[in-house]
Amino acid sequence: MKDKNKKQTPTLGAMLRDFMRGTWGFFAVSVIAAGVTALSDMLIPQIIRAALDNAIGSVPSTYPPAVEDLVARLGGWEYLGEHIWILALGVLLCAGVKVLSEYSFRVFNSKASETLVMRMRRSLFRRIERLPYDRYMKNRTGDLIQRCTSDIDTLRGFISEQMTAIFRIVLLV
Repeated sequence: MKDKNKKQTPTLGAMLRDFMRGTWGFFAVSVIAAGVTALSDMLIPQIIRAALDNAIGSVPSTYPPAVEDLVARLGGWEYLGEHIWILALGVLLCAGVKVLSEYSFRVFNSKASETLVMRMRRSLFRRIERLPYDRYMKNRTGDLIQRCTSDIDTLRGFISEQMTAIFRIVLLV
């Protein structure tokens, strides 16, 4: 028979859910911003290619119908060739969107990961603070604290850099 008074250790999923409380929105915005950055990275070379091949050169267009419709609304390839500044403005707009989305990614990703780390450190501190005195006498406390903070910093690096990079790679593919 289990002792009902004994506190059960929370599962990894429950701990992660508790640590991530309040940061899901920040992570979602950072992933969306990473996707917009990736889209801008792919769009800028396509605009330059269209300017050189289709607007200035006479290479027939192989773009999807939605792009061809947009070009027709802007006046057609000949008109864009004569007014190349429109395509240059498109490149500048895409670059501006890329800069803003990259900045948003960094800000929201940092906010989310630092909030997550703060919660983890507080939880760890509460846990260490409740350890019995005998535990401190048997173990070197400095090593214990250093190991814990080192592990949290490693986890913060994974969450703020590698995990979001994985999302960005998936979006690029």
